[in-house]
Amino acid sequence: MMMELRQDVITHFQYLSSWDNSSTPYLRYSQPLPFNSNSSNVLLWNAVIDPSQNTTQPYKYLIDRQVALASFHNVTQGAFMCANGGSCIAPDVCSCAQGWIGFDCRVPVCEQG
Repeated sequence: MMMELRQDVITHFQYLSSWDNSSTPYLRYSQPLPFNSNSSNVLLWNAVIDPSQNTTQPYKYLIDRQVALASFHNVTQGAFMCANGGSCIAPDVCSCAQGWIGFDCRVPVCEQG
């Protein structure tokens, strides 16, 4: 999936280059790569900078965005286990043994006040 971001945004996504359609490497924080309006091959989104047939003014452009490559991943959380002698009585619900509390029975109960 491609997503347009402001030209000064710094993210962990790869950015797409308008010049040759290449992408930046995966980094913790990718260097900004403003999506320009020209390229090595003429593409549909290139800016019109000279008068030509079927074009209208103004013949100027601004670098106003970056194109980031993003993807969604379904991340499933691990199943919790009831600890310290607790027993599972329903999905994500523990019945804790005496002296223990919490959603997974890992918190000791102080009985001395």
